[in-house]
Amino acid sequence: MADNNKEMLEYLLLIKKTTKSIRLNLFFDHDSIEDDVSHDAFIKLFESGFFTKQNHTGKNSYIYRTVKNCFFDKLKSLGVIRNLTKAEKENTVNKYENIISITMDEFIETSEPVADSVTPEGYINAKEAYQWIKSCFDTVYNEIKDLKRQSFFNSAFWWHNDKGIPVKELARFLGYETSNPTQELKRLIQKVSLCTEQYGITVTNPHEQIQFLQEQIENVEVIS
Repeated sequence: MADNNKEMLEYLLLIKKTTKSIRLNLFFDHDSIEDDVSHDAFIKLFESGFFTKQNHTGKNSYIYRTVKNCFFDKLKSLGVIRNLTKAEKENTVNKYENIISITMDEFIETSEPVADSVTPEGYINAKEAYQWIKSCFDTVYNEIKDLKRQSFFNSAFWWHNDKGIPVKELARFLGYETSNPTQELKRLIQKVSLCTEQYGITVTNPHEQIQFLQEQIENVEVIS
């Protein structure tokens, strides 16, 4: 139950992080609507009484589905996608059609997201993607000899957004002295992505992408 400002802020941050994850993985070209979608999702959750509920089993999945639906609602309002007619629906499992070309999967028309919405195939794909990213990161990481540099890259690649501090401050906190840690991190991400691309995975924002994959994996494993 969110009964104070701190809890509400935590929910707001979670919604924003979820919105960015979904945008990066499903709506990469639509960064301009990210803030609007985050705001719409917060309002929808507030009006549904989500923040006052005592039991939040499947909380992340609930927020994920709500944000995803808000993306589709926003794209409909902008004329990017449209509702299929009844006749058109008879020939497809989809409910909407792209008017402007975007990457999207089927929109599920529901006011409340389903906690176990990750399919078995999606679970396997998420787990494999996570393992390839980790394997490629480890390959690049093990080539680094300086222990402080290793520590910096490990934290910056996997966790620095959780710490809530800029990359430069993170490097300073870990005792890694360098003139441009942000650029070094960028080069590391490019090396990891060069490795993962052979498996069809492009790494651009590792923390957000990894969080997204972990949530997909955890949602299925908790339910099963």
